[in-house]
Amino acid sequence: MLIGVAAGSVAVWFSLIGGIVVCLGVASGVNNLLTARSIEDNGSCPELRSPGECCYQTCDFATMDPAATEIANRVIDAVAQLRTAQARAWLDPDLPRAAHRLAWEVLCCLDCTRAARDLAAQLADAPEHAALAAALHDTINVIDYRLNESAQHLAGCVVLAHEWDRKLRDIDTRHRGDRELSSLQEAVRQGLATETESLLHNAFYRITAARDLTEAGPFPWEQPRLDWTTNSQVTHHLTD
Repeated sequence: MLIGVAAGSVAVWFSLIGGIVVCLGVASGVNNLLTARSIEDNGSCPELRSPGECCYQTCDFATMDPAATEIANRVIDAVAQLRTAQARAWLDPDLPRAAHRLAWEVLCCLDCTRAARDLAAQLADAPEHAALAAALHDTINVIDYRLNESAQHLAGCVVLAHEWDRKLRDIDTRHRGDRELSSLQEAVRQGLATETESLLHNAFYRITAARDLTEAGPFPWEQPRLDWTTNSQVTHHLTD
């Protein structure tokens, strides 16, 4: 009986591992189909669908173990970031499409491990299947390691794109700053203050002359110790 169980467990193990390998091969062999699929943030795909049917969303991997969820989230975020990066104009025109295709392959591989992960979790509390659980766990870890490497590479593309975006913004800021400085230097004409001062003196001379001719009496600023403000500014300019 024990031998039979062990043999059955080994058979199940080989079946699951074989299924994962087949899925990995299928995911890498149908690139033309994968590029037609959509990788979206939550809310953009049809509600009544299975994961990978027409698109992948972060919520498709939310119920998987933390390692798989993190890889999926990073890959989906990388694709979204590369779509909107200003640096796209400076990159290989095929890079966003290639990133989408490779991200889809990563997500397909994760999706193919879903049943194996569920079984490994179920066998964690079954001592009689400890060898099978360990084999599943080790194999999934190897797959996660490889997929995590791919996720890191995609994230690296995003970091490079964002850094170049920042450089582009810095260049634009410097150019705008130079333009504004140039326009500010020409905003006020050199002789403006001199001409307005001359106008003030002209007005003062004419008004005081008219006052003298009409004997209208002194202006407020000519009165001793009067509290006034606006007219004192005029006197200040005239007495300089």
